[in-house]
Amino acid sequence: FDVDAVTISVQLVPGRRAGDVIAVTVDGSSIAPASAGGRDFTLAPIDRGTHVAAAAVRDASGRTLCTAPAVSFHVRQHSVARPR
Repeated sequence: FDVDAVTISVQLVPGRRAGDVIAVTVDGSSIAPASAGGRDFTLAPIDRGTHVAAAAVRDASGRTLCTAPAVSFHVRQHSVARPR
C-alpha cells in the first residue's frame, strides 16, 4: 500500500464488557486508540516495509481475555523511481 497513515479498527462479537479495554500493537509497540475507550487506532507516520498488527482484549486488571490473529501488511512510500 502507498500510505502515510494506517487506521486499525477492532470489532468485538459479542461486544466489550464494562471495564474491558482493547489493546493494539504494531511491530510489538502499543498504540493508543483514536478516542478514549475506542476501537479505532491510527498509526502515523508509518515507515515503509512490512509491519505486523495484533489486538487483544484485557479486563480491568490487565489480564488478557482474548486475542486476534496477527495481521501482516506492507507499506510503500513515494520515490523518484516510483512516483504516484
